[in-house]
Amino acid sequence: MTSNLEGVFAASVTPFDDDGIPALHLLSTHLRYLETNGCDGALVLGTTGEGPSLGLDERLSILEATAAERGDLLLMAGTGAASLADAITLTRKAFDLGYDGVLVVPPFYFKSASLEGLYLFYAELINQAVPEDGNLFVYHIPQVSGVPVEGELIRRLRDTYPNQMAGIKDSSGSVENMQMLCSDEFEGFRVFTGNDTLLADTLAEGGVGAITAMANVFPRRLREVFDAHRDDLPTDQAQARLTGLREKATSIGPSLASVIKALLYLKGLLPNDYVRPPLRRLDEAEEAELRKQFDL
Repeated sequence: MTSNLEGVFAASVTPFDDDGIPALHLLSTHLRYLETNGCDGALVLGTTGEGPSLGLDERLSILEATAAERGDLLLMAGTGAASLADAITLTRKAFDLGYDGVLVVPPFYFKSASLEGLYLFYAELINQAVPEDGNLFVYHIPQVSGVPVEGELIRRLRDTYPNQMAGIKDSSGSVENMQMLCSDEFEGFRVFTGNDTLLADTLAEGGVGAITAMANVFPRRLREVFDAHRDDLPTDQAQARLTGLREKATSIGPSLASVIKALLYLKGLLPNDYVRPPLRRLDEAEEAELRKQFDL
């Protein structure tokens, strides 16, 4: 397994055909676009990939198809689920296929789950599905999941599973939370931001990169920020360009995933803009505004 996961990752979309069936044959084209435009890796079946909206068999088939077309990309798999059994099945499959890591959102149905209950979920998952050298990243996106990943949970899991507990994707958008995760208390814990506007700040605090929706469409903008930081150059201008794109995207439409699909479609990078319910496509007014904002 790859222990030095870092850099620019796309929270990759899941292409669908016009009937809403995962279009596995389109995965290779999108992965090559990411690979040739600055991405170090891709996360499949995350929030932007609509993982929780897909059935178990669909998710397994997408894991297989992506692994077969990975090229030189590092791969992470979103294997979280409300069901522990499904999370175990998906996580085992990902590691069997050679994925470099898994990203696991907390079980999200029981919003008032206790710290002990969440610990038991992750502990059982690691015991049954994560190899000794496997990389598990927890996924903190409380505005979507409704279940935060608190610092105390991370401490307990790191104490028990120091080899497998590799890091976190923090999509909360909280500067304070990001700084806490990057502090000396969590030394060696790999922090990816899920919010493009915080990439430069996260890297400056000791984070390792970004896993974001915007990298599907504008991977070179994230690459510019990452490379400037790596080369000890100012990141202000590159970050401002990236932040402007993210702010435009989040100002339009019902969801960021819908906007990303629409952008890919309008740029000719996907044959349609289908998103699976409960998400929906942009309506005519939203699409018109998207075209205006992004000069399409």
